[in-house]
Amino acid sequence: MEETQLPPGFRFHPTDEELITYYLTNKVSDFEFTTRAVADVDLNKCEPWDLPAKASMGEREWYFFSLRDRKYPTGLRTNRATEAGYWKTTGKDKEIFRGSALVGMKKTLVFYRGRAPKGEKTNWVMHEYRLHNKLSFKPSKEEWVVCRIFQKTAAVKRPQQTPPSPPDDSPSFGMPVPPSPLQNYNTNDANVISSWNAADAALSSWPLSLSMNSLLLTALQLRGHQPDNYGLMPFGNHEFGASSFNMGSTSGVVDSLPQPLPPEQPPYNVDSNIW
Repeated sequence: MEETQLPPGFRFHPTDEELITYYLTNKVSDFEFTTRAVADVDLNKCEPWDLPAKASMGEREWYFFSLRDRKYPTGLRTNRATEAGYWKTTGKDKEIFRGSALVGMKKTLVFYRGRAPKGEKTNWVMHEYRLHNKLSFKPSKEEWVVCRIFQKTAAVKRPQQTPPSPPDDSPSFGMPVPPSPLQNYNTNDANVISSWNAADAALSSWPLSLSMNSLLLTALQLRGHQPDNYGLMPFGNHEFGASSFNMGSTSGVVDSLPQPLPPEQPPYNVDSNIW
């Protein structure tokens, strides 16, 4: 059917109320009523993909008048089958009001290829509008309906964003872990490794009752530090004698560890009578 041309920018997009109160009401009351916006078609003899070519106008939606085909002569069920498939009702009928008055009903149908109940669902949708039964005039047995046909577009799925990785549970709280002191030494140096192992073993075996001075002195001895004078050792703002370090019950542990060499004694001088 030749499509009616409209000026650029104009679209035929009536509301549900307008389709029922103007177009469908006039079609039912006057069988000879015609409009260039809505064409007459038998929906049971046309496939949905053939309907756009039969429409009077429309780009994405097409409107048609059609007679409801009764499935049985004495029944009220509607025949909605075509050669390629069938229209299936989905959801509940929607009431259409004009002000506070109920004027019609809207039914939504989806087209399926094949035969029920194993039909394949398509994206063709129909909105079927019919008049309300309680009208001032009685509709004929062949009931007219007005239909809106359109093709539902598939929803575009947005790519899922990858959630950020959880923070590191290490004690550094996300900060880089400082390298171990052993990384600064040559791992092939057996003396360095053995001294560290001996220090760790000794410190782990000491009781908690040792004083800080005893720990400091022993740590210096283990690491090979030999001060010039063991008699006086600086500690903060005070000086402590070597006798003030109480080794307590750790004499066995300290004796088993390497001890510093005593200072060399000068040769005996018989003239001065001193060392």
